[in-house]
Amino acid sequence: MSMLGVLRGVRHLQPFEAVDNEGNVYYPTRAKVANWYRGVMRPGAVDIEVVETILENRIPKFDDLELAVFGDIYSKRTLSAAEVLRDLVGLTQTANDGTERVEWMRYSLADFMVLQARLREYANRGSQMVGGSSDGFYPGVVAEDIYIRGTPGYEVNARGYVPVLGSVRFNLPALGKADGISRNILSWAGMSYLSTWQHSDTLLKWRSLASTPIERSIGFFMDSAGHTAPLYVVMNPPLPSPVVTNTIVISSNANTKLTMRFRDPSNYTSILASRELNIGVGQTRIVFRLVSFPYVTPLVVQLAVDDNVQASLNKYTVSIL
Repeated sequence: MSMLGVLRGVRHLQPFEAVDNEGNVYYPTRAKVANWYRGVMRPGAVDIEVVETILENRIPKFDDLELAVFGDIYSKRTLSAAEVLRDLVGLTQTANDGTERVEWMRYSLADFMVLQARLREYANRGSQMVGGSSDGFYPGVVAEDIYIRGTPGYEVNARGYVPVLGSVRFNLPALGKADGISRNILSWAGMSYLSTWQHSDTLLKWRSLASTPIERSIGFFMDSAGHTAPLYVVMNPPLPSPVVTNTIVISSNANTKLTMRFRDPSNYTSILASRELNIGVGQTRIVFRLVSFPYVTPLVVQLAVDDNVQASLNKYTVSIL
């Protein structure tokens, strides 16, 4: 292999597993960074220059997303768990054994079906997310080494939140959402239903991040209460350069604010730059330059849209001009 080929390869920056201060084994979120970046030069200040924002098509591109499925009786291509929830009300009123399904089960089932579609998309892009949707009181919700378990709904309502425990710890607001971010873990939680005992929660954890170039769509997860989770991808400049051109194509079914945060791949809590843009309905192409000295390092890019918006990342490419 030529030296140029070696430089243009990728490698994982984080180990497959790690041990915390209490001796517990956990699994970091792994970022695949360009081989030329050895991590000796820490990322410096990054400037963002938006070159253009163009509405390419008034119809959003969702036709290449994965299907939400329920056995062999339901299959639909949608980003909205609320839409699936409405469809499932009639299908899940009565289980096969004749017992009635309670309300939280329908919320969790709808969230789980849409979540599984998003997990498959990420896996098909050569990376991995793990996650689950269920009653956060019992049996609980687990995403690898983070979990919600044992707190009844009345306590969640009284406190205003439920604790997320494990390798990263944070609080999920009642009927809200929250990011769970540490130096080496990226996660998210949302709550779509809350009653006296049960609460329907979703946990997401990014196990291995998708890396540019991305040419196939990845949907933003949205639970049945309309809470949207962010997407995380690694922006990998093909070679060291002080100026890197990024091209992103986003599809959305509504006007929304797109928030971009650029994080240090060796410490996810460190935000090096951020920008907010307003985009319309359809497919929007955004071209922007990242500028840093002596060169732009690989960065973890967090993309987020407003709640109750169905959106997908259709494309993310990087070039040196």
